[in-house]
Amino acid sequence: MAKSFIPLTDGAFNAWQVNFISVLQDNLDSWGIAESQITPLYTLQTAWTTAYTAGGKGAKGVRSSQQVKAKNMARKSYVSSIRAFVKQWITGNTAVTADQRVALGVALPVTHRTPAPVPATVPVIAAEQSSGTQIILSFKQQPGQDGNSRRGKPPHVGRLEFCYKVGDPAPASVGDCNLLASATRSPLKLNFDYPDAGKKMYGFGRWVNTRNQPGPWTPAPVMVVIP
Repeated sequence: MAKSFIPLTDGAFNAWQVNFISVLQDNLDSWGIAESQITPLYTLQTAWTTAYTAGGKGAKGVRSSQQVKAKNMARKSYVSSIRAFVKQWITGNTAVTADQRVALGVALPVTHRTPAPVPATVPVIAAEQSSGTQIILSFKQQPGQDGNSRRGKPPHVGRLEFCYKVGDPAPASVGDCNLLASATRSPLKLNFDYPDAGKKMYGFGRWVNTRNQPGPWTPAPVMVVIP
């Protein structure tokens, strides 16, 4: 179990540990934990409480350096034992429910990343002539439910993939295209040879997620005349 369930400040930790021990005591039988297993925690709790009362910032106005040192050492020993106890008796204990982990104060937010889903939408692509024989392809997301345009790529999408061909006839599908380009951000710039000037370029686009999984191609090709 991750370390961050222990509060950082002494005041917060003191309140947390009181609740931790109390919830433990109320659930020992149902969790299958013998009373003897938490006896060492009682001893460390007493040592911590005494040291915190004498050397805690929020518990006493004037403290000596020795009192502060004793408080820090008591907390270190107590926290170390709590972590070991949680690892042994709580982390893999199927008798402890999710709600009980929250009550105990050891429930943590999920920190693992959700795998990027396969893109379900198609990009909106606009093609325009640029200088020389260059074509510029601008791409963005489909409009939202409110009808407003959304710039950039959808979440978890890594790049736009664009499959295209030069010259007529117009492609019936992506399978009729023989050139491929991609871009991680808009716009995508395509450069053509001068003999291609005046010809039509046709192309289909699709999103590809960060796991290199592609979504559907645009249903109709984009067309622009190469300058």
